[in-house]
Amino acid sequence: MRKVLYAAMAAAVMLPLPAAAAPSARSYSDRLARLPELSRYAALRSVLVGSGQICRRVESAARRGTLRNLAMWAVRCTPTGDYGVFIGPDGSAQVRTCADLAQLRLPTCGLKPRPAAPTRTPAPRPR
Repeated sequence: MRKVLYAAMAAAVMLPLPAAAAPSARSYSDRLARLPELSRYAALRSVLVGSGQICRRVESAARRGTLRNLAMWAVRCTPTGDYGVFIGPDGSAQVRTCADLAQLRLPTCGLKPRPAAPTRTPAPRPR
């Protein structure tokens, strides 16, 4: 009886433990999406600045789906332009300009073109 008990205990010890669920890029992206807009823009701006880009203000940001195991966000920055931010399963981020994405055959940012800047006409001079 003891031999059976020891054999069962040894078998139980040898069984692999259930692995903890690995975080997915989607979990980080979902948390980012749940933030208030101002906090989300601040987080995305810090990613851009941390990667060496210049971004004074985030005008807009939109989740664009996934590419393999990366969640993609499209971000519009003032004054430098549009970026694709790819969030990895470990929370790391990669940044590319939207122009680079098209050249590399990656998903495009899909942001609407910026409206044309209003032209200023000089006031007529009094005669």
